[in-house]
Amino acid sequence: MKNSFKIAIIFLVLLIGFYVVFQVYNIANPSYKVEVASLYQVTDSIPCEGIIFRDEVVVSITSEGVIEYTAQNGDKVAQGSIVAKMHYSPSAAKNDLARSLISDRQSMYRDFASAGGVVSTNYSSLNTTLYKNLLDLSGSIDRFTGVDSAYRKVASSMYNFMTVSGNEYTFGGLISRLEDRKANYPNDDAQNASFVHAPVSGYFCNKTDGYEDTATRENALQISIDELNEMLNNRNEQININRCKLITNYSWYYVARISSSDAERFYRGMKVNLTFDDSAVGQIPVTVQRVETDPDKGTAMVVLSCLNLNADITDLRFETGKINFNDYKGIRVDRSALHEYEGEFGVFIKYGTTIVFRELDIIYETDSYVVSSVNTSDSSKLRLYDEIIVEGKDLYVGKDLSR
Repeated sequence: MKNSFKIAIIFLVLLIGFYVVFQVYNIANPSYKVEVASLYQVTDSIPCEGIIFRDEVVVSITSEGVIEYTAQNGDKVAQGSIVAKMHYSPSAAKNDLARSLISDRQSMYRDFASAGGVVSTNYSSLNTTLYKNLLDLSGSIDRFTGVDSAYRKVASSMYNFMTVSGNEYTFGGLISRLEDRKANYPNDDAQNASFVHAPVSGYFCNKTDGYEDTATRENALQISIDELNEMLNNRNEQININRCKLITNYSWYYVARISSSDAERFYRGMKVNLTFDDSAVGQIPVTVQRVETDPDKGTAMVVLSCLNLNADITDLRFETGKINFNDYKGIRVDRSALHEYEGEFGVFIKYGTTIVFRELDIIYETDSYVVSSVNTSDSSKLRLYDEIIVEGKDLYVGKDLSR
């Protein structure tokens, strides 16, 4: 009798132990997987490759020597103004550049000395301004444009910090020492240097690529798909940094090759945005001017016009990128998590220890996922921070997940 009682006790203990182990295993290895619904943003876009068409005039440079451009990319210059200086020798060019850099620094320090204090004494504001100016300087260095202007802003921000901190600094001695240093670089070609003048008014670009006569605005409105394909497939840029040009109109075109299926999304007058893959330009607003399709070859062409022109755009020609239609913000849900329940598409979510169903309000979709709008009030719709069940077996509404 006692042996039977001991066996029963042992069996009960083993049963309880097995149950505890089973529950711990289920908790550690649930039969389902969840993802928390979070905010997601996607841009509806298509890839493209194309050519920029502009009206450009190549500046004739007849003098021999070392060229120094006095205008910056994107600068608007008037007809007859100086865009370049021709030095008669490399040493003369080096000396002139050194003198110019020293003069620029002297000018900057004179500006600091005559500033009469700073605009703000708020450290937080000054810190924000300095951080922004440092980012601008980094971007200018990456693009090789506007570096000096960006550097001046950083130096000005740092000087403001010094002044607010009570560290007053006078620049007279520094300016004088720079003047002495300037004397080490004689003005060798003061009488021998020549200047290059702008033949027309326009926006400056410090190089040519050989397409100035063919990639014109007029040709952009007349080019055929076959001609575009020929230019893209046999591109032959001849970059010349010893020649410069002037863009005579701020309006330009981007003629892009796209798939024939994507062409159906465009219509004349449509507003879209354009981004280039290897450029710091950012999103550019453009307007659709032409759409042509070649169904036999499965390709199409779209001509986009733009009224924005800056230093980052002036030297672009053959560019790949994306044409962006709309931005969508909502909750991303993988298609593998979608279910149909009572005629509605949605997802199963873990609500406490129970499965419930949430409907979706789909605003964007791809082959692999959908984006549902963010709902804040309707309890039947998917909401932020719901635990979406993305994997599991034998899922149904009302199922107790604790078992």
